[in-house]
Formats: sequence, structure tokens, C-alpha cells
Amino acid sequence: MKPLSEEAHQIINQLYQKHSIFFKHNHDKVELIQHLQHEDNVRVIPFLLPFVFHQNAAIAEVTKRTIHYILAQSACKQWIELEQLIKEMNFYHKWSQTWDHLLPSHLLTFQIDNPVDATILGLCSFHRNGYVREEAVKILSAQPQGQAIPFLLLRLNDHISITKKRALQGLRNNLQTELSPYFVDAIYLVEHLRNYPNVTDKMIIDEIELLLQSASCQTAVHNGTYHEDLFTRRFCFRFFLQHHQYDTEFLTRALQNTDALIALGAGETILNHYDQSFVYTRIKSLSVHRYMPLRRKTLHAIMERFPDQAKAYLEHALLDRHASIREYARFYLRSVFNREDFHTFYASYLSQRPYEETSPSAILGLGEIGAASCIPLIEPFLLHPKVKVRKAAVRSIGRLHSSNQTVFIQALLDPSPSVSKEGAKQLIPFLNEELSHQLWDLFINTFSVVRKKRLLLLFKHSLKRDCLYYTIRARQLSEPLIQELSEEIIVWWLSHYNRTFFLTFSEGEKMRLREEIKKMPALTDEMRQMELKQLGH
Repeated sequence: MKPLSEEAHQIINQLYQKHSIFFKHNHDKVELIQHLQHEDNVRVIPFLLPFVFHQNAAIAEVTKRTIHYILAQSACKQWIELEQLIKEMNFYHKWSQTWDHLLPSHLLTFQIDNPVDATILGLCSFHRNGYVREEAVKILSAQPQGQAIPFLLLRLNDHISITKKRALQGLRNNLQTELSPYFVDAIYLVEHLRNYPNVTDKMIIDEIELLLQSASCQTAVHNGTYHEDLFTRRFCFRFFLQHHQYDTEFLTRALQNTDALIALGAGETILNHYDQSFVYTRIKSLSVHRYMPLRRKTLHAIMERFPDQAKAYLEHALLDRHASIREYARFYLRSVFNREDFHTFYASYLSQRPYEETSPSAILGLGEIGAASCIPLIEPFLLHPKVKVRKAAVRSIGRLHSSNQTVFIQALLDPSPSVSKEGAKQLIPFLNEELSHQLWDLFINTFSVVRKKRLLLLFKHSLKRDCLYYTIRARQLSEPLIQELSEEIIVWWLSHYNRTFFLTFSEGEKMRLREEIKKMPALTDEMRQMELKQLGH
């Protein structure tokens, strides 16, 4: 739950000032309360509740509508925290007395004429006073109404047994087909009941699921697959696939969903619950699905259900874009089909494929199982026009333990940020005094701030003395981004390293460091600046 904005805090402070110059008329209060509606945060509701029973009818009405609007825009999962906020907050102003001193008798005349009234009565079921909660639940349970369902679900965890009993009775009265959309909207609370130790009668969860399984509720569950809440969408997709009839269009929409869990659930449904002929028509598209877990499950299903075609699919998976799929394919080809010529497979693929159509997966695969002798085969792809191919070539050469630092320095200077980052990563094991000096020359001669940032972060992994010396020099440059990053590295250095190594410096090295510290602009942190000056003496 997000915190309140500064503007909301100011409005609440104005509302709760006892003798405020802001309120010459009640109209001013109405405008402020209406403005809180745009906050779209349930945290404002506890501050608005005292105005629900205000003597002025206009203020009370606008407060009710504001609370109802905010609550309708929020997810049910936020209501759990809202209940705790309402119970824990204390109000000491005269306006709050109508809420703090609310009695069950005040609710006897409460009429539920519209959803706004049901929302306010539902919030009364969050009151600190157990008798008020009991009376609110009693009224909410009197007749079936969808707006009461989330509040009744929350009251199943009440520590007062009679309140739980009334809430349970009210929920059973609401187990009707026409109210099933309300149960779908509150499905997070239904599932959350499983974790409530105070809920003794958990059969209500099964009763709600039985209602949603009925054919008459199929539309409500299907509509839930378009719900704005992610948890609700996931539940409805999974529930609909398990209990309702669906067509190819629905399956296709689930497989193409941007949420990985929904797509994975649809794929598992196809792989586990359909006959062989249907799976066969879908297996090819599932084997190249964009989500790696589904591709891996598909390969596993092919091994079990279509063993005669498994070898061809596993060989195709050797060129998968994900390392775990490539390793999965190599493992089963090695253990089931006794195949060991993976080096030859990747090498022949790279040599036979047109240069412009080279797959980065083949280069990565060769780097995963090859030897240093494979490096000459990969080096031509360091200049490939495609970024992914160049990045794969740099990574594979690094995995094959190449000692050619020039390759990684050239990659570090690549115009693509991803290739440059990979080159910097491969240079870290080679960092020494000589290489640090070489990288500093590159740092000085480059005009790209992004490239300077990459080199500066690389200095962080160099020797202690080189890291501090070159970072202090970088701090003297005019680029604000470089100055800021240099200060962060210097502060990190002072926090992580023991300074006694400075005693081993020669007089020339000590003098060089002192001069650079004098030239450097002062750090923002005065204490760190003092530590740095003491290091130079």
C-alpha cells in the first residue's frame, strides 16, 4: 500500500484543525473532502470516517461518496491492511467522536438503499468495538447483496464467535448465481481465508468454488480473465481451464498473455489434459514459446508422450536462446541417445550458416562446451552487424578462457551498451596495474560520458591503490555524472577497505596521492572528506 502524498497530508491537517481559518463555511470542507477523492489511496479512508456521521448532511454525503469511490478503485487485498489501520488509529478531535463512540444502536436505523450505504456499513464492520462489528454484520447478512461479500469474508476471521457465525450465514445466503461476479472480484480474500487460523469452518471456501464451477457462473469467471487485478486474472484463467469448457480462441489468448504464469498454466493444461492428437497439433508452437519454463515443460512432455520425435526436438533445442534449455537438450541427448558430438554440431552450424544469418545461440553453445581451440572460429563474429551476435561472441571467448585482453578492450569500446558491459565483465579477472593505466588512457581520450561511466565502474574492481587513485583523478573532471559516480566509489572505498596498506607506499606514491587529493573537489560528505585528507598524511 503506497503512502499518502504530501498534498493529502496537508488537506487532512486542514480538516482536523479545531479552529481553522480555512473553514468559514461548510462548503470549504466539502471541497477538501472531494479533493481527497483524487488521491486514490485507501489510507485516507480512516481520516474520512469521522465525517461520515457529521451533523451537516452535505459533508456526510460527500464523505460517503468519496470513501465509496476510493474503495471501489482499490484491490480487495488492500482491505486487509485497511481494517488494521481503522482499528489502530485514534482520533482526538471533536469531529471524530461520532466514529470513536459509535454504538450498535446507531446502526439500527441504517438503511441500505444503494452501494454507497453498503460500503459505509461494511466499514463499520471494521470498528474497534466488537458489538458494532456484530451489528454491522447482522445488517449486512439480512438480505443477499453483492457489496457485502468482501466485508463478510473478512469477518470470518473475527475473534468474536457470534460475528463469525453471522458472517458465515450471510455468505451462504449470498451463494447465488447472480452474485457470482462479486465473489470473483473478492477471490483474493477467498483464497486468503485458507491462511486464517481463526476460520474454523473452511467448507465455505469449497462452497464458493462449487458455485463458480457451475455452468451458470461460467460467464463471471470468464470475465474475470480480463480483471485489472493480476491475482484475480491468474485465478480465473486457471479456474476456467480446470472447470469450464473453452475453445481454441481462449487457449490462444492465454498462451499469448503477457503474464508468464497464465501462459504456463495454459501450456500445462494442453500438455497434461488433452488427448495425443490435440497435443500433437500444439506441440510445435509450444516448443518455441517465448517463455522458457513452458518450452522446457514442452520438451519434457515430448520425451514422455512422443519419444519417436524427441530426438529431433532436442536437436532443435540445442540452438535455443536460453542456456538452461540448451543444457537440458544436451543432457537428454547424451543420456538417452548417447550423443556426444556437440562441439562438431555447433562448429559445423557456424561454418555452414551464412554470416549474416548467424544465430547467437550457436556461438553461446560452442562457448559452453568448447575448448580454447574454438576461439578462432568465434573471433570473426566480434565484428558482426548484429548486437546479440557480438555480445555472444565476447561472452563465449571469455568462457573459453582467452588471454587476449585486446578482444575485451575492443568490446568495451563497442557502441552498443550491452556489448560494452560484457567486455567490461570479461576484463575484470585481468585487472592489474598495467591494465588499469591502459584503461585510464582510454578514459581520458573518450568523449562519451556513458563509456567513461563504464570504465569508472571497472576501476572499482581493480587493485585498492589503483581504484582510489584513478577515481580521485576522475572526480576532477567537469562532467556532473562522472563527478557524482566518482564520489560514490570513493565513499564506497573508504567504507570497505583498511587504510593500513598506505604505509607500504613509497614516498613518491604518497606524494602523488596527496597532490591528487588536493586537486580534487571536496566530497559532499564532510566526514568522508576528512578521512580522505587523513589518508594522504
